Amino acid sequence: MPELAYRPYRIKNLKNPEHAAAYLTAILARDNGDFERGLLQAALADVREAVTGETPESSANSLLTGTEEPAIDRLLQILDALGFQLTVIPKSEDFDSRSKSQIPLNPKS
Repeated sequence: MPELAYRPYRIKNLKNPEHAAAYLTAILARDNGDFERGLLQAALADVREAVTGETPESSANSLLTGTEEPAIDRLLQILDALGFQLTVIPKSEDFDSRSKSQIPLNPKS
């Protein structure tokens, strides 16, 4: 199973804060039309393991679920505890070219 062989290397590299930040940024920047909560949850678990030494098996594995808090609040708390913050930057495409009809103001049902 290649994933298992690569995991120790990934965890070792994620001990570097710049690498961990780039890893989380890449996960959050995935633009496939549908945000993948499970992928973010796995990435946060990887970074938590690198920072704290806690393996997913030794801690609560559902970082973004199992709580009454909104997911974004929980995400911000987790990032803060790991020593990171959420940053928003413009996409590379022309920012002014978006029409108001392209901006979802209400959460998906």
